[in-house]
Amino acid sequence: IVYKKEERLPGPQEPEELLRQNPLKFPVELIVPSFLLGFSSLALEMILFRVLSNYLTMSSLVYPVMLSGFLVLMAVGNYIGGLWIDRSFSDRSNLILRLGVGAIILLTIPFLLPPSLFARLGALVFTSFNGQLVSAVSYARVGDPNPVMSFVFSLVFMIGIVPLAGFFPLIARVATTTIGMAGSRFALLLFWYTVGNILGLFFAGLFVLEWFGAVGSLNIVLALIL
Repeated sequence: IVYKKEERLPGPQEPEELLRQNPLKFPVELIVPSFLLGFSSLALEMILFRVLSNYLTMSSLVYPVMLSGFLVLMAVGNYIGGLWIDRSFSDRSNLILRLGVGAIILLTIPFLLPPSLFARLGALVFTSFNGQLVSAVSYARVGDPNPVMSFVFSLVFMIGIVPLAGFFPLIARVATTTIGMAGSRFALLLFWYTVGNILGLFFAGLFVLEWFGAVGSLNIVLALIL
């Protein structure tokens, strides 16, 4: 009786190339954009909230509304970005350009509009934004604004977060080379993204806003996006 040695073929969930890969070897070219995206996202949150607080105040009623608006825009951006990258992965360079330009334009426009323009909407509350301007605008009001109006105004003011958030599914798609590595790759990607979140929030809140102001801080973050 001749016994033939059985050859073990890799199964569909264990491709041969997967068995030779080390999930801990995360490419540096993916670590850097993940970190910078996380850094800029939370730094922008701090900058935008600082400006919005001058319109709406920062009371216990307004802050959760603003935070909810930011998270809604992040969720929408991730969803749209995921759809776009699946449809046009081969043309991802053009997609990166569209997302970057869209984020820069939409984040810059609210800073260029005069605060008095929003007074008629009830979005300019008597704050430290500009004492002379507020006193000269009859539409400025005292007290907390309407929560629904605050939510809608926050969405419009921070709409540039949508294209910025679209970068995360793009990076995740590039990082996931095989389905078997999706878990470890996404975990490492999210790790560096969260580290960027922490440092972006820390430096923007303690140093960047203090040194450069809201407009200067926005320019620095936009430079990181580029």
